[in-house]
Amino acid sequence: MLRYSMLTPSALRRFLWPPPPGSARGGPVGRRDAAGETRPAGLARRLRAGRGRFAGARKRRGGRNGASSGGGKAMSSTRRHDKPVRPPCQTGPPAAWCVRPDPSRNPLGCMTEAASRLIRSGSPQSCHPHERYLLRSTDWEALPDALRQEPALELLGLWAEPGLVHAAFLKRAAEGGAPARLLLASAPLREGRFAALSPARPGAALFERAARDLWGASAQDGGGPVPAVAVFSVPAASGATPFGSTRSGPSAPIPAVDSGASDPRPWLDHGRWLFDRPLAAVPVRRSAPPPQPEFRPPPEGEGLHQLALGPVRAGIAEPAHLRLDLLGERVTRLEARLGYAHKGTLGLIRGKSPRGAARFAARLSGVDAVAHGWAFAMAAEAAAGRAVPPRATVLRGVLAEMERVANHLDAWAAACRAAGAGECAAAAARLREILRRAIGAAFGHRLAMDVVVPGGLAADLMPEGEAALRAALEVVAAGLAALPPQPAPAAERLGGAGRLPLPLAERFAAGGVVGRASGRDFDARRDLPYAPYDRMEIPRSQGGDAAARLALRLAEARESLQLLPLLLDALPEGEIAIPLPARAGEGAGVVEGARGEVLHWLSLDGEGLVRACFVRDPSWLHWPLLEAVMEGSELADFPLCEHSFGLTCSGVDL
Repeated sequence: MLRYSMLTPSALRRFLWPPPPGSARGGPVGRRDAAGETRPAGLARRLRAGRGRFAGARKRRGGRNGASSGGGKAMSSTRRHDKPVRPPCQTGPPAAWCVRPDPSRNPLGCMTEAASRLIRSGSPQSCHPHERYLLRSTDWEALPDALRQEPALELLGLWAEPGLVHAAFLKRAAEGGAPARLLLASAPLREGRFAALSPARPGAALFERAARDLWGASAQDGGGPVPAVAVFSVPAASGATPFGSTRSGPSAPIPAVDSGASDPRPWLDHGRWLFDRPLAAVPVRRSAPPPQPEFRPPPEGEGLHQLALGPVRAGIAEPAHLRLDLLGERVTRLEARLGYAHKGTLGLIRGKSPRGAARFAARLSGVDAVAHGWAFAMAAEAAAGRAVPPRATVLRGVLAEMERVANHLDAWAAACRAAGAGECAAAAARLREILRRAIGAAFGHRLAMDVVVPGGLAADLMPEGEAALRAALEVVAAGLAALPPQPAPAAERLGGAGRLPLPLAERFAAGGVVGRASGRDFDARRDLPYAPYDRMEIPRSQGGDAAARLALRLAEARESLQLLPLLLDALPEGEIAIPLPARAGEGAGVVEGARGEVLHWLSLDGEGLVRACFVRDPSWLHWPLLEAVMEGSELADFPLCEHSFGLTCSGVDL
């Protein structure tokens, strides 16, 4: 039997602010060798032959830690058990955005856990493997105030079902070795209404709009519609613009999403559905279309104008309607309206067996079929109380890492293409195609669609599949080594474009490369560990701009390419799937995809059919961040920022 050594986070993660100008201090450090030189930490311990455990770190590369990323910031790999280091907050984020201790709340100088305690005071529910608590309606109404007192409790998603509202929160690793954990909170609806969380967690705004469209659950006490994006007023430095300092200056204004009110406008419902509230207990057939969702009113003033993009856009792009308010060539506001790729995924999943519903979950976003398929399968297996065979677990890891590399290369190529670096874009696209063809040769589908299913895998490796994968990995690793972190023609444009500050990334729980490029140190493979992953050293950066995000994509792709041969070496023999019993249960699964953490939740009835479900893509929280970072940016930077974020429309449109 293959054994796995799982990581339990044991130390406080480090939140490092960028070093002040002129400082020689770099990013977080790795281990020191006998000569006192700092060397970078590796990705994972090697897999022992015959036992399949990650054993020992891979051979460390020479040189000092911190391959440089965009904006002159240091990129590093952090280990969960490193000694925590946190220097004082440097000049940069306004005080309102800094998570600072309030002595009046806690004499020890730490933020309170008001929201966590309030959630855990509810009635425990049988959700596996994560905790879910059923709160009283009055407790839910107190939750926004409690969340304001506990900014470290991050919102991952919000959804509903007939009679209930649910929210998923992430409690990251705390001081003293407490591991990260997922907290689910639920409460009964009061006449179809619930207290809005968006005043305390702005990222909940889109989820609240979707809950109204799909279930008829209305967020209340959030006030009326307000502009969703605002810019902090800070003293302008030299080279100031009407929007603050230049994008490369240290005192650039920090965009922030207004948390003063919820947004009552429709999100997914464009008035074309046959039924109103299609997932409610009693959907209502429409006799007339509802009012169409509108963009926020354009600003008024001399020289202001508006540019509309989409929903049908040039090239191969998902449908999205974008409005950019401009003053000359400067963006004063960006608003995105999605929903054009709505497929009714949640309605298609309901009433089916987990195996029958898995194909719809995997198609939420085609290029992320493995991540979504794995998260759905993980939730179904947790609800059924079953563990998959070791061979299936390792092959899932192989598929997920290959998908990660392919998606990173795709986003990197698109950004290079937008910046005019066509040669680099073509090289990256060629490497991605090699990976996709190898996946098709090994598993029968280039996107690995319908390969990951509840209970294991639908198909094993083809007879020559492993050889095809190894050959492709060698070619891609060699090609990736030749790619520069930032293509020379685009380096100047990428540096400073779309800078996302760490406080804003943390407030929106920005996942994947978007968050880690700004210093948010979280990766579900390490912090909410699951097999076959062992101890992980995850690259991250402090730059926060498009250059940092693209450099980090290549760094993560290289780490995945080093992990993949180890997984193939440890691939055991044996079965690839087990049947799941038809029984009632509830489960949640979190998988680290290329864009960030993917969350799936489902509840099974007594016959083992899906009674209720929700699927959450990381882009739910990334679209508002793109809107925020574009304020004050040049219009020409928009394609660079959009592709560096690597957003998906289909994953949000459900």
